Amino acid sequence: MINLLHAGFDTLEAAFHGRWSDRTLKQLEQAKFVAQERMGPVETEIGQAILHVEPTGGLGGYSFTMDTGPDGFKVWAKRGRGGGLDWSAKVKVRPGCFLRLKTLAAVEAEMLDLMRALGWQRSLSPEGRFEAISRVDFALDFDAEGFQPDPYAVSTKAATRGREEIDHTSQRRRCTYLRVGSVARRQIAIYNKSHEARAKRNFFWFDVWGLDRKDDRDVWRIETRAGKEILKEDGIRTFADMHRRLKALFQDSLVRVRLVELSDANISRCPDLPIWTAARANLAAALRGLLAASPDVDVAGDSIEQRKAAIDASFEGLCVSKAALNGVSDDPVALIGYLRSVVDNLARSYHANPKRLQEKHRKACERYGGLYCEGRSRVPDDGEGHDHRRRHM
Repeated sequence: MINLLHAGFDTLEAAFHGRWSDRTLKQLEQAKFVAQERMGPVETEIGQAILHVEPTGGLGGYSFTMDTGPDGFKVWAKRGRGGGLDWSAKVKVRPGCFLRLKTLAAVEAEMLDLMRALGWQRSLSPEGRFEAISRVDFALDFDAEGFQPDPYAVSTKAATRGREEIDHTSQRRRCTYLRVGSVARRQIAIYNKSHEARAKRNFFWFDVWGLDRKDDRDVWRIETRAGKEILKEDGIRTFADMHRRLKALFQDSLVRVRLVELSDANISRCPDLPIWTAARANLAAALRGLLAASPDVDVAGDSIEQRKAAIDASFEGLCVSKAALNGVSDDPVALIGYLRSVVDNLARSYHANPKRLQEKHRKACERYGGLYCEGRSRVPDDGEGHDHRRRHM
C-alpha cells in the first residue's frame, strides 16, 4: 500500500536586480563586524526587519549573509558594480517557510515584503526582469511499505542516457539515498526522509506526516529538482514563469527518469514501480493546488499597468544616464534632443534588421506569457492619443 503523506515545495533560490540602500549596507557592515568579533551570528535590525547577520558572506561575491530562521529566508547581499544597479541580492527559501505558507504565491509575497523591509530597491535588468530563478525543488513523501530503491533499476530516456549521473548511498547493504542527474540541470533524489529526520532531530516532520516518531515505518521522499541551466532553457526565469511552466517541467522530469520493475532485459520496456506511478499521478494535482491558477499578477502583486510604469521609469533612468555619460548638458533642450536621437537611432537600427526586433518582441511576449501580446496587430498610442505608426509619404 502506497500513501502520499506530504507534497510541497522544498527549496527555492532566486537572484534580484537592483540595489541596496546606503543605510542598509552601513548597518550590514556594522553587524558583520560585531559577528566576526563574536565569531557567530548576531541578531540585529536591518532596515525595518529583525534577523541574524552572519560573520561571513557567500559564493558569488556576496559580502553579507542574513537569516530569518528555519521557517523563513536566507538572504545574501553585496554592493553593485560601481555602486550601481546589479544582481546584488540572492534569496533562499527554507523548507519550513513552504510548510508554513503552503502556496508559492504566499511565499513570493512574504519574500518581497522582507526585501522591501530590508531596504532593497528593485530595478529592471537589461533583459527586462526583476528576478532570476536559479533553483526549485519539489518533494513528494510516501509511506510505501516494503519499498527499497535499487540503483540498477533506473531507466532514463535515450536522449539523456550517457549524461545522467547516478550515485547512491547504502547502509547495511540497503540503499538509503539515490540521486540521478545534475543539480545544475534536472535532478531526481529518492531517499529515506524519516531516517534523515531522526538523524537531524527534525521531529516536526512526523507531525507533518501524521505519524508517531517512535513508529519504525519508513517515509520515502521523491524530490524533483530544477537547476539554473534547465530553468533557463525552459524559459523559467521569473515567478510568473514558474506559475505557467513549472508543472510541465517537473512532470517531464518524472518521465525522463523512472524507477522500474526489472522484468525485461531492455530496461526502457520495464514498467514503473508502483511508487513511481503514484508520484506521477500525485505531482500534477499537488502543483495545481500550490501554483497560481492565473499568472496575470507577478510576484510583487503588480498589474500590467504597474509593470509598464516600472519599465517607463527604468527606461527614463537609463536614457538620462546615457546622456550624462555622453557629456550632454543638463539644458532641457539639449536633453530632449538627445532623448529623441536615442529613439531615432533605435528605430533606424531595427528598420535595417526587422527580424531582430521581431525576435525581441517574441521573447518579451513569452516572458509575459503571451497574455498581452496575442492578437494585437494595432499600433498603440503613447497614452496621449498620438499614433506612432510609421507614416510613408
